[in-house]
Amino acid sequence: MTRLPGGARAFDRWRSRTTKVARCAAVALALLPVSAFRVGAQDALPSRPFLDSIAVPPLAVDPLEVTEYEVGGVTVFHTVDPALPLVDVLAHFGGGYARLPREMYAAGTALPALLSSGGSLRFDAQEVDRFTEGFAVQLSYGGSGPAVTSSMNVLEEHLDSALVVWGSVLREPAFDPDRIELWVGRERESVRRRADDPGALAFSEYNRLMYGDHPIGWEMTLDDLVEVRTRPEVFREVHRRILCPENLTLGVVGRAPFEEIRPRVERLLDGWPP
Repeated sequence: MTRLPGGARAFDRWRSRTTKVARCAAVALALLPVSAFRVGAQDALPSRPFLDSIAVPPLAVDPLEVTEYEVGGVTVFHTVDPALPLVDVLAHFGGGYARLPREMYAAGTALPALLSSGGSLRFDAQEVDRFTEGFAVQLSYGGSGPAVTSSMNVLEEHLDSALVVWGSVLREPAFDPDRIELWVGRERESVRRRADDPGALAFSEYNRLMYGDHPIGWEMTLDDLVEVRTRPEVFREVHRRILCPENLTLGVVGRAPFEEIRPRVERLLDGWPP
């Protein structure tokens, strides 16, 4: 840090002078007529005939074609997009904490976060991280009251191995007790600090008053985070109810035709318990 000569008093005098100069400049700008800022503005604008003479080709929109298939009882929407050598796969599970009893609210809320960071019974979290970083695989997990979603973006040459890792996380997540405890600790702190954010507090109170004991009006409390409601077996039961083939809809976008995608989807679904 650079010190001003003369110590604190000199600094105070310098700050006072700087403040006065800034105030004088602000007053001077305020007294200037508005026209001073408009000099040349009209000349800078193009004329209407010039604008009318610009020829703009019609915008061509060629939407991609989406085809619906069924594989193993699961609806699969497939789109061929030859633009890039990438494959996008989206999994939508039609179920969320809104379809569960209140006792499972905490586990249902935490499910996407634990899928994202907890690994699976076959691949631990570090192995999943090394794989996604080494092969530039993008995995995402999200959830809300009515649904849980997950997506994968990968180079088509790594699609098969990526489906193995991603499918393992979706089918058999680890639900490591240490990571559950970490999530519970963060949520407890968030509950304690809720009153520190007036905007969030107003939002939650509005939902509570409008919807009452309905999933839209639910707000995380310390009672939701007690040990009996956040055990690994509770998370496994929530996972069993939500992330099952009966709730699953898949979307696949890439250069490959569906004839090449079908066997991959079949392998993804193979052995997935109902």
